[in-house]
Amino acid sequence: MAVVLNAKGTSIGSFQIGKQGPIIKNNAGTIEFRNAADSDFINITANNLDVVDDTTPQLGGQLDVNGFDIGDGTLELLKFIETGSAVNEITITNAATGTNPRITASGDNAAVGLDIRSKGASAINFDTASGSNRQVQVKNTASAVNYITLTGSATGNDVTIGAAGTDTNIDIKISPNGSGDIFLDGGTVAGSPTGGNKGSGSINVESFFLDGTQLIATTSSFSTDNFTGDGADTTFTMSQAVSDEDAIIVSISGLVQDGGVDYTVDGTTTLTFTSAPPNTAKILVFHRAVQAAISEVENLVINGAMRTVQRGTSFTGLTATEYTLDRWQWFDNGSTSLVVDITQDSDNPTNSGFANSIKIDVTTAETLGTDERVALRHHLEAQNLQHLLHGESGAETVVLSFRLKSTKTGTMCVRLFSSDAGKQFVREVTISSADTWETKEITFPGDTAGTINDDNGRGLSIEFVFAAGSDRDGSAGDVWETESASVFATANQTNLVDNAANNIFITGVQLELGSVSNNFEHISVADELLRCKRYFERLDLDTGSADAGAFITMAFSSTTSLYRSTLVFSEKRTIPSGSGSNQNTFRVLHEAIATTGTSGTISITNVSKKTADLAITAAGTPFTVGNGGLIAREGTSNTFIDLDAEL
Repeated sequence: MAVVLNAKGTSIGSFQIGKQGPIIKNNAGTIEFRNAADSDFINITANNLDVVDDTTPQLGGQLDVNGFDIGDGTLELLKFIETGSAVNEITITNAATGTNPRITASGDNAAVGLDIRSKGASAINFDTASGSNRQVQVKNTASAVNYITLTGSATGNDVTIGAAGTDTNIDIKISPNGSGDIFLDGGTVAGSPTGGNKGSGSINVESFFLDGTQLIATTSSFSTDNFTGDGADTTFTMSQAVSDEDAIIVSISGLVQDGGVDYTVDGTTTLTFTSAPPNTAKILVFHRAVQAAISEVENLVINGAMRTVQRGTSFTGLTATEYTLDRWQWFDNGSTSLVVDITQDSDNPTNSGFANSIKIDVTTAETLGTDERVALRHHLEAQNLQHLLHGESGAETVVLSFRLKSTKTGTMCVRLFSSDAGKQFVREVTISSADTWETKEITFPGDTAGTINDDNGRGLSIEFVFAAGSDRDGSAGDVWETESASVFATANQTNLVDNAANNIFITGVQLELGSVSNNFEHISVADELLRCKRYFERLDLDTGSADAGAFITMAFSSTTSLYRSTLVFSEKRTIPSGSGSNQNTFRVLHEAIATTGTSGTISITNVSKKTADLAITAAGTPFTVGNGGLIAREGTSNTFIDLDAEL
C-alpha cells in the first residue's frame, strides 16, 4: 500500500490501516507510527521524513484487507467492507468543468446493478442546492415485497412506471397531500384556440383508480381533451363529436361536473358549460365511448328503464310497502302519515332513449316521525352477484347510475344493502335543481369482509331513500357498516315527501361492474319481460271482450268442481305464491249448458316453479262428470292469476 500524508500543520489527525492494523498519527507535524492499541509508537520528524507539502490527503494503490474505516480515530467518515470472491465494485469518477461526477457499478459481470440502502426505517433522500431543496424521497416500508419500477424507452416507445414484486396482482396508488389534485395531461399543442390552450392525447390503462375507487375495470383505451378556462368562454371544441353527456366525464380543477346540468353537448365537437370555468382552471374531458364499445355492458338491474308493468301502470293511495312496476318495491315503514300514488309516466330526460319513468306523487304529506323510513327499492338475486367477489380481498367496485327529477332539492341517500352479510353502504347525492332531470353516478367499493351466498335469495338491495326519521338517520355514510333500522340514512337526508305538491321521477337505473358508468344498456321489451317473469308473472284474461279468453280447458271431475286444471308458466326463482283477482271475476263455461257461466270459489294448489293446479268449486251441482269445460273471464271483469316469487 502506498500512503501519501500531508504532515504539515494538523490537517491530518490519524489513519488506521484495517481494524487491527497500525495507526499513523500526525502530532503537530511529527508523524508517529503507533501500535493498534495506541500505546507505543515510533516518531518520524521532518528531519528524517520527506514531507509532501500538500493540503489534500490522498489514498492510492490497493488495500488488501478485509475492510477498513476512514476517520479521525474517533468518528467514522467512510467504511469499506470486502465481500469474499467479489468481482464487481463501485467506481467513483470526478469531473471536469461542465460535467458531473459519477458513481458507477463496474466489474467482471456484463450487467452490474447498483443498490443504495438506508439503515432501519430511514428514508433515502435526493436533494439539490446543498441539501436545502428536496426533490425525491424513497420511504421505507417494513417487510416490503413489492416495489415501483421506472423504465426508460427507445425512440418511438413509451416510458413506464410499473409495479413489481412477490404478489401476483399489485396496484399503483398515487396519493396527493391534503386536498391536492392529481392531474393527467394528455399532451399540449401550440396556439391558443377559443377557450384557452388545448391539448389532446390518449391514456392507456389496465386498471386505474381515482379517489380510492376503480375508474376503469378492464384493459381499454380512452381519449382525453384538456383545456384551460379563461373566466369568460363557455364553449370549447373537443377532439371528437359527442352525442350524449353520458359519453364523457368532465372535471374542472379536479371536480367532476354534472352532465346535462353543468355542461351539455349537441352531437358535434362543441362542449358548452352553463357557467364559464374560472380563469386558469384546468378542464379535463374523458371520452369513455371507446370503452363502452370494447366491453359489453352488464346491467344488474332488471327493468331499470321502467318499461315492464305486469301489475299495471297505476297504484293509488299507497300507505304501506307494496310492489309496483315490475321489480320495483315501494317501502313505507313506521308510523307514517304518507300517502302516495305511483305510476308509470312518460316524463323522461331528453336525448336519453328513455320513454318511461316511475313517478312518485305525494298526495298526503309525510309529517316525519322518529321511526319512519321511506324508499324505493330494487332487490338483486344473490347467485347473479358472485362475480362481485364479496368477502374476498379482490372484492369488486360497482357503479350505480340513474336519472332523477324532484320537486324538492336537497340530499338524498342511496343505500346498498347486503342481506347475507347484514351490512350496508350509504352514499349521499345532491339534488341540485328543482323539477329538472339530473344524471347521478355513485360508486360502491366491494365488501372484503361480508359474503353474498351463492343461492336464489336476496343478495343486494338498492334503495333510494326519500325520508328517514331521527331514529333512522344514524348512518356514518361512505363505509360498510352493520345494517339496522337506526342507520337507514345519514343525518343529512332531506324529507323529499314533506309536501303534497312534491313529485319524484326516476329512470335509467343501472348497476354495473367498475367505477365509471357506461351508456345505459337498452334491451328488447321481450327480453326484459322474460327477466321480470322469473320473479313475478301475471296470467291475464283481460282481452277487451266480455267472456273472452280462457286459462285452460278440462273435463269436470265431479258435479261440483273443475279440478286439477294445470297452469304452465315461466320458471320462477323459487316456488311462487299463487293468487288471483276476486273469485267473482271468473266464470266456468261448460258443455252441458253452453251459454251459461257458473261463478264459484277459485283456489290455486300444488304450486311448483313451473306449474300450478287451478280448481273452481261451484255452488250446487251444475256440472256433468266427464263433460268439457273452461275457465274464462266473467263479463268485463279484470281477471288474472298472479304467480309471485319476488325477493
